[in-house]
Amino acid sequence: MWGKVLERTARRRHKALRRNPNFREGGSLSRSTTTQENQSPRNVSPASTPDGILRRPEASVSPENGIAAASETPLKAAIRKGKEQGRQALYFGFWDRPGHFLYFPTGRRIYDARRDLPGFPWSDALLDGGLLKNGRRPDVCDGNVFWTCGGLSFWYAFYWWDRSGDSRGASNSGIYVRGFGWPEAEEAFAYGCGQFSHIVARQKHPLRLMERPV
Repeated sequence: MWGKVLERTARRRHKALRRNPNFREGGSLSRSTTTQENQSPRNVSPASTPDGILRRPEASVSPENGIAAASETPLKAAIRKGKEQGRQALYFGFWDRPGHFLYFPTGRRIYDARRDLPGFPWSDALLDGGLLKNGRRPDVCDGNVFWTCGGLSFWYAFYWWDRSGDSRGASNSGIYVRGFGWPEAEEAFAYGCGQFSHIVARQKHPLRLMERPV
């Protein structure tokens, strides 16, 4: 297996060399070109790259220059982006008026989270009981807090059935938190509860975070 990989690498390297105007059939560059490359920090020889293709150093990617490294996983990229955007907590549910809506800790309503918060992963339908119904959680107000996570910017979602503000059936609450890594669900939940302490204080049952995500 590795023999075929090395053979393909050698063929790509040879093709890259042949595109150089100073290439000789013997498979090498002229002395003048080699000397010039050694003197210039802007060029790199094929032998110093994994696949033998000529590249300039500034074409490489790294977290330091604001571009995700090629080896960065989608999860790591989302966590990095969420932390770069900073910690943020939102509340969805009954605030001080009829209806269930999304709010900042200041009480300001958010009308379109996906527009106002790039990378936020959940629609209003999922916030308003959709996550609970998708998880087949019975409409029982017992303080059990279910959770999941996701998004191009990493968000935690903590949600539960709640009739502490609205006594009608299917009433629910949710706290959504950005700016934490994985696995940091407990830390993120504690932060979100601290941002909406009056919501937590009005609960009829102590909130208990479930051990595993949905």
